[in-house]
Amino acid sequence: MLNQLTCKGVVLPEVSLDQPSSGPLGLFFMPPSWSRFASEPDFSSPVSNFVEDNQRSNPRVMPHPLPGEPFAIFDTSRSSWRPPEAADGDEDDETAVPQSRCRLLCRRDVIASVADSLTPLRAWVYRQYDLAFLVAEIRAELSRWTNTWRMEQWNPSLAVPFSYWLLQNLPLSCTLKAEMLKIDHVVQRLRAALHVIRACSVLACSFCNANITSQKDVICLAQEGSMQAYVNPQGFIFDMLTLSTVQTGAIDLIGEPSDQYSWFPGYAWTIAQCAGCQSHMGWQFTATNADLRPRMFWGIKRQALVHSTDEDMKVML
Repeated sequence: MLNQLTCKGVVLPEVSLDQPSSGPLGLFFMPPSWSRFASEPDFSSPVSNFVEDNQRSNPRVMPHPLPGEPFAIFDTSRSSWRPPEAADGDEDDETAVPQSRCRLLCRRDVIASVADSLTPLRAWVYRQYDLAFLVAEIRAELSRWTNTWRMEQWNPSLAVPFSYWLLQNLPLSCTLKAEMLKIDHVVQRLRAALHVIRACSVLACSFCNANITSQKDVICLAQEGSMQAYVNPQGFIFDMLTLSTVQTGAIDLIGEPSDQYSWFPGYAWTIAQCAGCQSHMGWQFTATNADLRPRMFWGIKRQALVHSTDEDMKVML
């Protein structure tokens, strides 16, 4: 059990900038997260066999700048990105070093380490404007809602279309969506979307503010997302959000199920009204085929829903 929770390490004396260290002081156990070695050497004796063990195991040390050397992290001779075959004196060393440096400059942890060494601001400040972090954080937050969101194709290089996809599929009121569309920079737009996702917990009726559902009930039935536009035979367009369930007693059903002109083949629709104010909310869809899944879901109009914290979001934006 101890080997699974700790790894062995050698205690070295304090490093001097003027002269090299004289040797190890002892052996102790440390958590794996503290280890800066790519592979763990087998230290049979803490002092006497230290040189012999180093020659046999030759572990790769992760880059770590010394005090007063913030740019030492770019030293490819101490980097785990340096190819093992590109040792000092090899024919390929001159070409391997520039390539390693280019790869180091692309590493986000290297950039963050240098910024943390040179500026008074902490890393979390820069992450607020980091597209890769914002996209990953939004995907993580939405995955906590439901596993029906399809976001595998979205990456930082597609941050701009991803921001508009979010505005299309998040359960936003028309007013809030219009406010977010006014934001002309992708970073600010993603930050606003992340704030909405984290603050969105309850969706209420836009007329009487009665609680209807929560963000965890939003599901994606189409490849494009959870919010789609549908047209009825009379030509009216409905921007509709699909939900797995609603709060008990929040919706009243009017009439009998009908599969005529159904937007979802194999499902029958029933008119749904708010139980508090009797305003039209959307429809309940029930499966008429025993093989269809889900057996039942709700289609609620976008304009019929509002966030319970909508006013706070407007102030933030």
